[in-house]
Formats: sequence, C-alpha cells, structure tokens
Amino acid sequence: EIFTNYDLLVLMKKIFGATFLIFFTLVSVTCPTSAQSSQNGLILSPPYLTQNLEWDSKIEQDFTVTNQMGKSQDLIIYSRDVTIDENGNFSTSDGNEKYSSSQFEINGWMTITPKIFTLDNGESKVIKAEIQIPKDSLTRGYYLELVVSTVPPESKNSAVTLATEIAVPISINYFNSVSGDEFRKLEISTFETDKKEYEYPVVQFITKVLNKGNINLVPTGQIFISTDKDFQNIIETVSFNEKGQTIFAGSGKVFTTNWENSFIVLDQDGNTKV
Repeated sequence: EIFTNYDLLVLMKKIFGATFLIFFTLVSVTCPTSAQSSQNGLILSPPYLTQNLEWDSKIEQDFTVTNQMGKSQDLIIYSRDVTIDENGNFSTSDGNEKYSSSQFEINGWMTITPKIFTLDNGESKVIKAEIQIPKDSLTRGYYLELVVSTVPPESKNSAVTLATEIAVPISINYFNSVSGDEFRKLEISTFETDKKEYEYPVVQFITKVLNKGNINLVPTGQIFISTDKDFQNIIETVSFNEKGQTIFAGSGKVFTTNWENSFIVLDQDGNTKV
C-alpha cells in the first residue's frame, strides 16, 4: 500500500453502552497479482487495476487471459464505461462502437492489443493495454472495465446470442499537476448496526461513505470501541475496509464490518449491554 494522504473522518454512535469511533486514512493501492475467473472457464489476471496517472505520463499494463472452457474459442477484447451511484450500485454501457464500448477507447485515451484472437483450451495469451489521458484534462477519477467476451458488445442484446465473458475493473486517478485542482473529500452518510437489539453476537456495523471529491479514494482504518464517549476505556478496535475497496469519485459505497469478539452482559438494573 502506498499512503498518499491522511484525512480524519470521525463519527461516534452509542449502542448498548458502547461508543464507536471511525478513523479513516486515504490510501492508493497497486495492482494485485492474483486472477479472476468466470464460471464458464475464462480466467483473467490481474483481477483489477488501480493506478494514479500523473500529468503527461501513461500506464502500460499486461493482462493474461486463459481459456479453460473445454474447447477452442474465439474471443473479443473491449472496454466499457461504468456508472456507480451513491449506494455503490453500478451499471455498464453496451455497444457504442464495434469492439469499443468505453469513451476511453472512443476518445483515443486507451488502446488494447490484440482485440480479436482464438485460444485453444488450456492456452493463454497476453493482452496489452495502454492508457494516456490528454494533458489539458482536469484532475478526476475514472472507472471502466476491460472485458473478454465470446461475442462483440453490439451483439450482446441479441435474443439469440449468449455471451460468456469476464471483466476486470480499471480505476484511474488522473492528476493534472499544472492546474492543481485535486479535491479529496469523504463523508460518512450513515453509521448503524444491522439490528436494534442483539440476543447474541456478532455485531455488524454498516457504514455508508460518500466520495464527494474528484478522484477515486480507498478509505481504510479502525473502528474504536469504548465504554465511554471520551474513549478513555477502549475495549477493542476493528479494522475497517480490510479488502481495500475503492469509492469512486462522485459515488458511494456501503461497507459492512463485523465485531466478532462482541459480548453481552447485564448491568445492575438488568439492562442488556453489548
């Protein structure tokens, strides 16, 4: 993990005598090395790409696709735009141009080679993706998907066409260091538990975080659990967003965090406390 900036977001809430405080830091993560698999035998690695792109620079990334479908298969490679709302729900576009769905490719900001090829069963091939955003572009976060499919995007909505595909998300933060217009802002929209009352643990915290800045951010940190509001008696800390999930610019995400070691006692008045 590469720590790029520190921000503090605090929300305290009292539930059954325990007070919870969230501490966030904002981080940028590098591309992982594991793979993503479809249920139908296509394997694509790495499973996602998250990168910062500085002014007047470019990204070159190799993706490896493997055919485990049990037969020789023609494959089409393209990209598509993704829209995400403040609840973290996403939708994708289909079929803007032949073999090219995303505005990144249409604008010439992204090239993918090769675009069409055939793989025998068990065979792998390297796909090369290059991203370069124009110098005069504003600082902002972008999100799209790289798709490996058995049919081109313009044929996906056909009633007689069944597509097998696998897609990996690509998250790009573009920084225009000349204009200096980077804006980072996270906001905790809601913080609650999955139940009002518990007969027994585990306690699940549900946190909705909005990204109101102009770049993609990864909030991570700790939830501090204390028996007093001044946090003089912290009984435990729970890691927040251990998977390093990204909140894309202008969108939101709902995170669930489990307090596995929570316990229930009765106070002197017979009231239940976690």
